[in-house]
Amino acid sequence: LIQKLCSVDMDIKVFPINHAEDIVNLVVELCIHGDDKFTAYHQNIPSQSEIIKAVTRLPKVGKVKALALMERFGSIARLSNASVEHVNIMCSLEVDSISCCKLLLHVLRRNNTIYSLYPVVDPDQLLTKYSDSYQQAKYFIFINCGATVDISELLQLSKDITVFVLDSHRPFNLENVYSTNVRLLVSSEEMNDLNIPDAKDIYIVEDEEEEHSETDDGNLPKSPVAKQAKKDSRAQWEIKRNEIMFNYYQFNSYSMSSSMLLYKLICVLSLESNDMLWCAIIGLSSQLVQDHIGIEQYTLWSTDMSQQLRRLRLNQRDQNDLPKDCLSITFQKDLLLSLYRQWNLYDSVCYSRLTAGTLRPWTDHGLKRVREFFARCGLPLAQCKQKFQSMDKKLLDGAQAVMEENFIQQFGLTDIQYGGFVCKALYKHVFAACDIAEAIAGLLYFDKQKSTKARFLEAMDCLNIARTNSVYRGVQFYQAFLKAVNKDVQQILCDGSLMSNCPMLHCRVNQDLSTLHYYKNIYGALFLAQHVQRAFISEKSKHRHKALILILPLKNQRNGILLVGIPPLYSENTSGNPVNLFGEAFSRAAQKMKCYIRQYCFESSIIEIHLDDIENFLTGLYSILET
Repeated sequence: LIQKLCSVDMDIKVFPINHAEDIVNLVVELCIHGDDKFTAYHQNIPSQSEIIKAVTRLPKVGKVKALALMERFGSIARLSNASVEHVNIMCSLEVDSISCCKLLLHVLRRNNTIYSLYPVVDPDQLLTKYSDSYQQAKYFIFINCGATVDISELLQLSKDITVFVLDSHRPFNLENVYSTNVRLLVSSEEMNDLNIPDAKDIYIVEDEEEEHSETDDGNLPKSPVAKQAKKDSRAQWEIKRNEIMFNYYQFNSYSMSSSMLLYKLICVLSLESNDMLWCAIIGLSSQLVQDHIGIEQYTLWSTDMSQQLRRLRLNQRDQNDLPKDCLSITFQKDLLLSLYRQWNLYDSVCYSRLTAGTLRPWTDHGLKRVREFFARCGLPLAQCKQKFQSMDKKLLDGAQAVMEENFIQQFGLTDIQYGGFVCKALYKHVFAACDIAEAIAGLLYFDKQKSTKARFLEAMDCLNIARTNSVYRGVQFYQAFLKAVNKDVQQILCDGSLMSNCPMLHCRVNQDLSTLHYYKNIYGALFLAQHVQRAFISEKSKHRHKALILILPLKNQRNGILLVGIPPLYSENTSGNPVNLFGEAFSRAAQKMKCYIRQYCFESSIIEIHLDDIENFLTGLYSILET
């Protein structure tokens, strides 16, 4: 981290220190000394007054780095050292949020900080939980919830409340950026990519003398020319502001996972371990599984995590007292197939979203293609249909490379291979990080026998690799979900529920669908939409550049309809992170057609609307997207 900040090669030796603030002092010293060799001792840490004097003497670039780092670590240090304070944590129901929450609790417990944890589903529930708990504490931490809504307006924050927000949803709500009560935590690498507009371009700063004065000079009234000039200037400012706001909010995307960002801060506090790294890896893997980030971005961040893994291994070589059941993590080439280590290769290929959408195994022709695929790979069907762990070891040697080659040559699935993390614990249990991410999703979204709180806690148990029972329960739920999705995709494509003669793909799900309960949450709804889109485009590739809207009946007391908008599968932005334009489009369509929409979760591209308003809303939406 220090080398990146100073952008030079250095020989650094840092001795143990007591507080996170001390790291700021060290970095400031390193900025001062430039590329000189420097040894930092605990007893030689400069005073705060010396730091301030040192920062003022730095060149402009070094000064900005030092001040930014002091502010960043100062906030974390104050929070971690406030052991007498009560902290309220609001955590959304997402896999990355579960991983991030596990890391945060580790830090708070180490500092004996009292905390209360509240799982939240949507902004309405966030408001309810805040209203019930704001008198308990003055510090709040929001995990993957709140960054895209105006927190101060929604919660009516008092001046003594401070909210720290760890959220991977982008873009930030500008009211949060300029709020004195809200602290948005982002990585230093992302700062230049946020494109935050200047305050003067989006907020009016009235001159008090000009505002209260009605005269130019003395008692003479203002001339009509001056009044018109001011009015024209204000109109031009409004036009420019609307353009800036539209460009800023136009697309939604995802940034670095909150668990990965928090792990970097944990490293600064010297609290990192294999277990903590595993939590961050699962958060990152969940973004890949859910198509929140592209394979190129995942590769960059997974390389960073693999470097963290190597660093931990070097530290552990000097320790001879490691427990025999210590979590072992490896970074290796892997296939992006769902749960194949806990399932079998045949079912994994048939039900994984990436392969099922291309092979379409629900048809006779699709089943034939699956069998031909395994035949080309030299893998007997009898072996592929039994548990992966029971397969002939001789067949498994080289099977991954052969399957990858055939997936690419036959079907063009270049994203099937990725750099994955695999853990082994208690001698016999082997899990890929993507498997754990899917198991957590299974418990969090598809176990309807338990309350939200119980599902949240059991999902967090999956991060403790010793709790294998919870992991295997999650695997079973997720397998049942994948089978239901394949069946429903087949029905949607066969009964004409998907229409392609609109500006975008338009899919209405039948309200009599027996498995509709799987899709009343953010994970299931997005998964179904992505699966339908991929399966349809594999047969009719001329629609590959169209976005898709999925319409789901909720069958609730509000007579609501769930609208899910996802971007085109193939677009000019395919090389980067997926960007979604539906969040802003939904908001503008609602304003234009005067329809009430409710944010169903913390994802702005998923909304709830009343059944009677749906046709009027879609008309307005199409007109906006066409322009």
